[in-house]
Amino acid sequence: MQLTDRRRGEGLSGPSTGASVIFESFTATAIAGPAEVVTARAGNGQSGEPLLPLASPLTAYVAARYGNAVAGVPVTSEPAPDNGSAPGR
Repeated sequence: MQLTDRRRGEGLSGPSTGASVIFESFTATAIAGPAEVVTARAGNGQSGEPLLPLASPLTAYVAARYGNAVAGVPVTSEPAPDNGSAPGR
């Protein structure tokens, strides 16, 4: 038995069982769960003058358990201990 999906021209071969074979397309959308992981993506390790913007923005990736991005999550940051001083000031 040879069946062909007329939309794509793809065929399916197999023994003749009398069963119908239906080709159908669908769309699936993954919906991320709650935020579980925050990863620094860019801007880490910079230095700059007090009260002035850094040269590059700090960028973080927020993900759910399986790595799906979670949008709209506020992320705050602060210098690591012993790493946020302004030498000479």
